[in-house]
Amino acid sequence: MRDRLLAGEVEAAHALASLVYAIDLGIAGPQCPMALVMTLNHNGQAITLVPALAHALAAGRTLLQALTGLGRRAVFAQTFPTGTHALWLYYWLATGGLIRCAMWMCSAFLLRRCLKR
Repeated sequence: MRDRLLAGEVEAAHALASLVYAIDLGIAGPQCPMALVMTLNHNGQAITLVPALAHALAAGRTLLQALTGLGRRAVFAQTFPTGTHALWLYYWLATGGLIRCAMWMCSAFLLRRCLKR
């Protein structure tokens, strides 16, 4: 959808609010002035965890301890680098101390560099 908006193939779209902000700011792609003329809602997303991670966090472990306890490399997924789903995931990782970027809203392209090794 982003690419079609930028190419002028679509005049209006029902999109995640953060997609409009990302295009307007030039985050994770070309910059183009945008207008958000109607908002239906701002949230509704959730971060879904595997049971082992959920139980470890509920038991009071830190995010780093819980991820280390998985015994394998953790995999994170989201819908689009600047979508609200990604923003909440990056925020959660930052509050858990796993992202060291000055700005927690990293693009997916920069996320690997942002994660502490």
